[in-house]
Amino acid sequence: VDSTHVEVVNFKEAMLRTAADLFQPASRRMRDEDLAGAVAALTTALRLAPDDVKLYLTRAAAYRLKGDLDTADAHFKKAAELGNDPDILFGLAKITFEREKGKGKKADINKVTEAISLALEKKKKYPEVHEYIGKISLWNYLIDGAHNEYQQAETQYKALRRPIPELLNFYDRTYKAFATMDAPRRQRKQAKKFAKEWKAKKQQYLVSLVTGQS
Repeated sequence: VDSTHVEVVNFKEAMLRTAADLFQPASRRMRDEDLAGAVAALTTALRLAPDDVKLYLTRAAAYRLKGDLDTADAHFKKAAELGNDPDILFGLAKITFEREKGKGKKADINKVTEAISLALEKKKKYPEVHEYIGKISLWNYLIDGAHNEYQQAETQYKALRRPIPELLNFYDRTYKAFATMDAPRRQRKQAKKFAKEWKAKKQQYLVSLVTGQS
């Protein structure tokens, strides 16, 4: 079959459009934490568009959230064969952290740091990575370091002009990360102080939307 024939080209384009149409409901299912539904939709989409890096990345993320790190890892590596999106490196860094976190005190955080550094080399403004470093810092009871990373994330989310709902969700996640931190008493007290600051930051951001002052 001639791959350049108009009917073949039209067929392939139709398949890609169908795959793209399936991506939206899959993303919604991810947001709604319907991970099984997201994986099913993405599996169908990948049959139609087997070289789509975005589909592999999203399916990898769904498997990671399901706790299936091996399958997630395989999907991120498949995505790496097809492209060089920085999200691939970030996804692999998340898997590295979750595997190391499972080792408790034997965790090798240097492995995680190296993986994250690779992602930041590819993409200078990457607020999601700084937010994740904040999460790792909290796990290590490095409260000041976590606060600094979340501040970098905030600055970059704003610099990239991310949508308002995305900023509000970021403030909610950050507040919750500090407010619910499980740590020894001294660190927990420090985290609660920062939780109040981040709650106030969200209110300041909301005010800035009304007054037009960032």
